[in-house]
Amino acid sequence: MSATPIIRRMIPDDLDQVLEIQGQLQFQSWKREHFISEINEAFFGVPLVAQFDIIVGYAVLKIAADEAELCSIAVCSKYQGQGIARQLLDIASERLVEHQVSKIFLEVRKGNLRAQKLYLDYGFIENGVRRRYYPDGEDAVVMVKDLGCLERC
Repeated sequence: MSATPIIRRMIPDDLDQVLEIQGQLQFQSWKREHFISEINEAFFGVPLVAQFDIIVGYAVLKIAADEAELCSIAVCSKYQGQGIARQLLDIASERLVEHQVSKIFLEVRKGNLRAQKLYLDYGFIENGVRRRYYPDGEDAVVMVKDLGCLERC
C-alpha cells in the first residue's frame, strides 16, 4: 500500500484496535487502563495512531521536563515495512519539539534487531543496557535521540 496513513491523537474509541495490534504482535505489555491514562494526559502524554480505514499502528510517548520516553510503538504485521513507524516518530518528534523537548529515550529488547535498526536509522544512538529489564530476563538496549536538530533545521 503506497497511501499515507492519517496520524492523529489516540482516542478511547481506538483502544480495541490498538489492543488487537498489541496482541497480534504478542507483547501484552500495556493494559487498556494504561492507554486511557495517556489519552487523558493533556500535556505530558503523546498517544498517536496511524489509520487508513482501520488503525494500523500506534505510538505512546511521555514527556518529563525537557525529555520524553517512547513508551510503546507498534505497527500491525500486514503494514510493517511501509514506513508507518517512521511516520509516527516524525509526528511525535514534531509535537515534542513544540513542547520544548530536547531528547527522546527508549528501551528496546536486545534481541529485537529489526526495531534497533529502525531506531538507529531514525537517528537514535545506543546509550547503555538495562540488564534483565524485561519480565523474561532479556536485557534492554537504552537508546536516545537528540531533537535539537529539529528546532534548528
